[in-house]
Amino acid sequence: MKSRKWQLISAAIAAMAFAACSDSWDAALDGFGDSGVDGLGTGGSTASSGGSSGLPPEEELEESFRSPVVAGPFVFSANSESNRVARIDARNLQIEVFDGGNGPTFLASLPAGETGGGVLVANERSHDASLFVFPKGSDVEAADPDILTALVPLQAGASAWTVGRSGKVAISWSRASDNLLGSEDGYQDVTVLSFSGASVDDGIQFESASLSVVFRPSRIEIAPDEKRAFVVSDPGITVLSFESGAHVEREIFLPDATLGLSRDVSFDANGRYAFVRLEGESEILIVDLDTDDRVSVELPGVVTDLDLSSDGETGVAVVRGDDAGIGEGGAGSAGSSLIALFSLEALVADAEDFEIVTIDGLVGSASLSPDGKRAVLYTNATPSSELWILDVETKEKRSVDVRAPLRSALVSPTGDHAVTIQQPPTGSTKAGAFAVVPLRENLPTRIEGTDAPPSLVSLSPDGKSVLVTTLAPVGNISASYLVQLPGFRVDRLELPSRPLSSGIVMSARRAFVAQEHPEGRISF
Repeated sequence: MKSRKWQLISAAIAAMAFAACSDSWDAALDGFGDSGVDGLGTGGSTASSGGSSGLPPEEELEESFRSPVVAGPFVFSANSESNRVARIDARNLQIEVFDGGNGPTFLASLPAGETGGGVLVANERSHDASLFVFPKGSDVEAADPDILTALVPLQAGASAWTVGRSGKVAISWSRASDNLLGSEDGYQDVTVLSFSGASVDDGIQFESASLSVVFRPSRIEIAPDEKRAFVVSDPGITVLSFESGAHVEREIFLPDATLGLSRDVSFDANGRYAFVRLEGESEILIVDLDTDDRVSVELPGVVTDLDLSSDGETGVAVVRGDDAGIGEGGAGSAGSSLIALFSLEALVADAEDFEIVTIDGLVGSASLSPDGKRAVLYTNATPSSELWILDVETKEKRSVDVRAPLRSALVSPTGDHAVTIQQPPTGSTKAGAFAVVPLRENLPTRIEGTDAPPSLVSLSPDGKSVLVTTLAPVGNISASYLVQLPGFRVDRLELPSRPLSSGIVMSARRAFVAQEHPEGRISF
């Protein structure tokens, strides 16, 4: 089999010495996110308590905002030391360098729509953002498309971006967990950028507004129509409106008893309802974001995970193993887990309109396919190699043994496969493992042992490629594993230095891995 080879870029002029991820989980998949582009219907970022079983919480993972980002066929990267931003054409590996602000650090892609797309860069030391935007209607796939630039003030401590689907609205906010201003700051300031076009003659057309939200935000979601956004924080949810100018529409506070506890907040696809899972509770709280009306859904045990489908029609809640209230309406035996399946619209109308499916095993986390037709179930609270696949429509279920304790599972954008990341089993000579599991049919699973723990996962939007990258201890070799689907061909590609982030440039049919290096390095 002919192996594939990396093409390396190492350029002092580009100065692409990438900043290390601020989240302290290098070995916990710190490349899962989409560079700050959150979509409605995704799960929250907090884990549940162990409930009555005494098990630790299920772990959930957050995204990194310091990774290079993709716009069309280009990869954009920033160096906070040289104050430069590099644009790399993934098709021919040509590099163009731009001046950034002081300390360009946090990047996000701006999708084409209101503009031709581009990249937003928050400059940590100068408290402003550098905008690199393609003119609207321009051919981004051209050899050297025009790019427009602008500089806009941001609040101090800005460390994250949330961007709307069409790039009409982008919000720069200060994620409290990054702690850039110290533990006593409330991180309540946000900057809203509203785009209305971009042309060579007129430059980037946008408005900027500074708003104050509730104390210590942890996540922001923008509704699909980009008319509103929802700021999740310690006290509750701040609703922002972008009609008639950006402004705070209302504050929605959760009950006093929940203050200080972890919460998992999800939003339906229309941005009308918030679904709240409270730590250590058997209740799901549904909040009407227009009226603040509330519906309480009581399940037969502590809810350890809650997930909504991307289309906003289907939801799943997990009552893990011994946390289930067996004998109090629960349908399983000791050790069984209960899965509540529901239509979002039906559950809002009737808090008892859900169906319970019993899983004869311990599961505490769920990942729904984007279309909501399949749920992937597992636990990482205790060593377990058992992955369950549940057909939401037929209620058929099957178990897959991935041979090593599970850490996480991701469903491909097409819903055809799941990618699981695992710890090595006791006695193994490998440092980690991953598996690719077919979901639609009961076909063999591809299981791959790795010499270092898997750290980064990138999935292509067409579901045909998976890139899994390991992070080895200093002095050892890290590697990327490129999996081609549906044939399960795996190519192992050694990296010349420690990886920091990875991604896939679909229009160029290439993947990249950014790495540590004094002059900056990306392998394509």
